[in-house]
Amino acid sequence: MQSQATVFTDQILPLNLFLLIGVTILVGTLGAWIFKRLRLPQVMGFIICGLIVGEGWLKLLTDQMLNELRPLNYFALGLIGFMMGGELKADTFRKYRRQFIALVLAEGAGAFIFVGILVAAVSWYFTGDLTLALVLGLLIGAIASASDPVSTVQVFEENRTRG
Repeated sequence: MQSQATVFTDQILPLNLFLLIGVTILVGTLGAWIFKRLRLPQVMGFIICGLIVGEGWLKLLTDQMLNELRPLNYFALGLIGFMMGGELKADTFRKYRRQFIALVLAEGAGAFIFVGILVAAVSWYFTGDLTLALVLGLLIGAIASASDPVSTVQVFEENRTRG
């Protein structure tokens, strides 16, 4: 037989997850709206609101909560990629093919190399362990290369630039 506390906790946890999702969407949308009004990229609003709400400042989001939201994170990233691919027309790609390729290579490879070397150097300086420094440099460099071009393309689209 389950205790009253276990039954109560099992019923409340899904509600907490939905409340967490609602709060993160509300705060993120509000941050993006404020940054758009300031004529700054909305991506910065999302990132700064995440820093404020997350473990960086207010600590409203814990590691456990973020792990519970991980499936939604994958869904959102997939949706963003799908929407960007859906809006890319063959005519536009043919017209700006070299610029797209240069942008992706420069942003992706450039971010990987710059961030990877910087993280490896700083890690090696503080830990003295070359293997750990190289692993951290490769890992953080890979994350930087994966996230950098998407944000840039979103800023271009938001400001209606042509190249």
